[in-house]
Amino acid sequence: MKKLFLLIMLCASFYANAQYITTHAKNDFSKQTDGIYYYLPRNVLRIDIMVEQTDYHKGPLAEYAEQMLGVYDYIRTDGVSYSIKDIKISTIAQPDPNLCFQVYVEDKNRDASPLNFNFTPDGVITSFGYRDDMIPADVGLKEKEEHPKEKRPHEKDLFPKKDEEVSFIKILMNPDNEDENSGLRQLTLEEQAVIAVDNINRIQQAYYDLVTGYQEVNYGNTMKFMVQKTLELKNEYECLFTGKTSRRIIKETIYITPEPGQETVNVARFSSSDGLLPVNAKKGEIIKMQFKNENNFKDVNYLTDEAIKTSNFNNKLLYRIPRNTTVEILLDNEVLASKQVKISQFGVILSCVMNKMKIKFDPNTGQIISISRE
Repeated sequence: MKKLFLLIMLCASFYANAQYITTHAKNDFSKQTDGIYYYLPRNVLRIDIMVEQTDYHKGPLAEYAEQMLGVYDYIRTDGVSYSIKDIKISTIAQPDPNLCFQVYVEDKNRDASPLNFNFTPDGVITSFGYRDDMIPADVGLKEKEEHPKEKRPHEKDLFPKKDEEVSFIKILMNPDNEDENSGLRQLTLEEQAVIAVDNINRIQQAYYDLVTGYQEVNYGNTMKFMVQKTLELKNEYECLFTGKTSRRIIKETIYITPEPGQETVNVARFSSSDGLLPVNAKKGEIIKMQFKNENNFKDVNYLTDEAIKTSNFNNKLLYRIPRNTTVEILLDNEVLASKQVKISQFGVILSCVMNKMKIKFDPNTGQIISISRE
């Protein structure tokens, strides 16, 4: 009777401690066709670059700017220039195609308790040991961001816009200068310049009269409006000589997937005359991304790549510890942007016991954020 009791207890203990095997999905030694697969995440860097495009429009009377207006700082030819105004660095989590694992039960333990896994829609593990109705509220991806398009590492987020037309004030034909045969005569550029300068002087006098109270008009905001419109009209005539500039911000997005061991990555090229260009362009300066890793894991007994790909792990799950990394964006050795982020693929892989455990994982890094016994 005692032997029967011991045998029953032994069997119960055996099934309570069923053997679960975790192995790399590409492990040639694994012949299992069923089981549960999960991914650990990797991090993609999203670089949003704000480029300001400035268009220069030569004034129709530019050739008389020095002679008649006494101005030497004016636009001499139409052109365009670009400058980088801002750079933002962020990370996006996605399944690491090199870290897919299979979890299965040994044949002799097929009747063991079912495995309770939870995943993101992409298959990244978020928890183990929790039933669906008991999943902690904070497990799972935060607001999910669309994964980058692998075949389009460099794209403009802003749809192309039609160039805004820049117009100049018109100098009307002088009705006093009539030709008996052709009616109103078209003014020459020099005549238009003379009229424009005369109008500028008249407007300047009108402005002086307003601000000095010569006209003795003061109706609160009405006065401010009159002064503003007077200055705007004066500026319009001056632009006939000095030209005009127009600006717009173009947001361009680049996705970079860091590879383990990388220290620098060429992101794009930049030219003040052509803007942001692909890395393989023949003009422009290289925009470089530099990684500065902080923790080196010298005291952590982590798994080697060979062990990860060839070993079977009994009753264990594999997880990641990401590396704290300072990401810098440089142009001609000048740091344009810097941010500290966690990059999973720069980190290490470890294993943890899964039997009778309840484990929560960070789906953005693959790190364990909570573990407790059932």
